[in-house]
Amino acid sequence: MMGLRMAEGVSLAALERTYGPEPVAGLIARARPLAEMGLVEIADGRLRLTEAGEPLHGEVVVRLA
Repeated sequence: MMGLRMAEGVSLAALERTYGPEPVAGLIARARPLAEMGLVEIADGRLRLTEAGEPLHGEVVVRLA
């Protein structure tokens, strides 16, 4: 999840090509509560940290794992 540190975040399509659809669906399900808290954004086929989530990168990654 090092790609989360980058402004563009991670490509969900690239993750799906690498790991398959089921793990990515699980990742999205775990990311939704974080998105509701304003820590991540799921948009345009990407998962990225928000400005509020950047200082909490470590905690966000733990919750996504």
